[in-house]
Amino acid sequence: MAYASLARSVSFLNVSLGDDDLVDDMGTSDQPLLKIIGEPEVKGGSTVEEKFYLSGSRNSSGNLTSALQMAETNGGGSRTFRWQHPFGKHEGVIEVAVEDVIQSKPDQAAADKALEAEMKKGMDSEGQHLVDLIMGRAGLAGGIGVWTEATSSGFPTFCIRFVDASDARRFMVGEQVVIAAADGDTGGDLVGVEGFVMSRDVSLGYIRLAALDDIDTAANPGDWVDGTTYYVFRLGEYADGTPEDIITSYSRFLPDTASSTELHNVDRSFDSSLSGARLPAAQSRGGIMQRAKRLMAFGHGRLGWKKGATKNDRYIVALHSEEWNTVGEELETKAKRDIESVSTSEGYESFQARTPLGMVDFVAEPAKNKGSAFVLNTRLLKVYAASGKWFQPIPVDGNSGYIRLKEGSNVYQARTMSKIATGFGAPYMHGFLSTALT
Repeated sequence: MAYASLARSVSFLNVSLGDDDLVDDMGTSDQPLLKIIGEPEVKGGSTVEEKFYLSGSRNSSGNLTSALQMAETNGGGSRTFRWQHPFGKHEGVIEVAVEDVIQSKPDQAAADKALEAEMKKGMDSEGQHLVDLIMGRAGLAGGIGVWTEATSSGFPTFCIRFVDASDARRFMVGEQVVIAAADGDTGGDLVGVEGFVMSRDVSLGYIRLAALDDIDTAANPGDWVDGTTYYVFRLGEYADGTPEDIITSYSRFLPDTASSTELHNVDRSFDSSLSGARLPAAQSRGGIMQRAKRLMAFGHGRLGWKKGATKNDRYIVALHSEEWNTVGEELETKAKRDIESVSTSEGYESFQARTPLGMVDFVAEPAKNKGSAFVLNTRLLKVYAASGKWFQPIPVDGNSGYIRLKEGSNVYQARTMSKIATGFGAPYMHGFLSTALT
């Protein structure tokens, strides 16, 4: 029996990776958030300028003289802000083991498609990494955990026990991780050396570590201090106080508490809404959907949020999947029956609620950490890239091919790079919502 040509399949995949649209489709197909944002807008340079007014142009008064005086001050009666969004970078290496997948396929077309399908799995992972960065914690998509070297309370030796157990999903077996005392939003050196994730438990919320020189034996990777709380990051995703070096997350635009610091050229001390709309403490109570509807009314009544019919605005409430399920349970308790969700056009599962701004989708996004939700005006969510694409495949040695054979193995590698700036528009048109039930 004649087997499919491995060289022919690799040539086929090189042609496929040369199609930027196809590469983007591979990376975004299973990521509703990336579909909502849409294709990146083409921009070059080191930063992207994005202008917004605090509350629009306000040049009217009881008489023309006063109106003209307002118009001549600060460009028109309302302060103008200009984001200077930096281009963050995220790079990936996708590996495909070809021996079983390709050489066992006698049909050439099937072999070609099998290799492409394996590449798509890798691009799916790259897409998830981008969403983790965009929807993740301030600075970086890390987690907070306690390093322990002794067995205790059902946890094994040499593990990081995450404060939020759901953070364990961000770290896969086989990855390398680093730790720091800071979250990457402020300065601080890494602690110790890299660790290898040898096992994990997403229910209990821990990852077990090994040293790089013996990845099969649980151990202190090197200079990690027992009983200490650390921020944990995937290798290469800690920026040591310069988060502009990587992709800016929505958590930096919508911090847990209103910020008075500068972010990307915007001084947020002028107005608390420059950190996003948020409920007064006295109103941040009740169920998650109740709070969200209250925040929508707050934005409509005090910050000029508009219905979609007037400005083509559409809002979603993005929250962690487990807290999204809590919303469903709240609804079922009130209705005394099962509540069905709907599927949005991008692929999110959604509970819907009627607000002063019309119907709003509550969507389950696993990349959003627990404890808070984002109310996002999808019209204002943008991404900028010089290539106009989420993902840029990198040619091997500057040639037209995108696949290289990994030395000493039957494994092929492809490389991708995402260099994008996160746009956000007027921050007061989005909102932050605590989901901690009291």
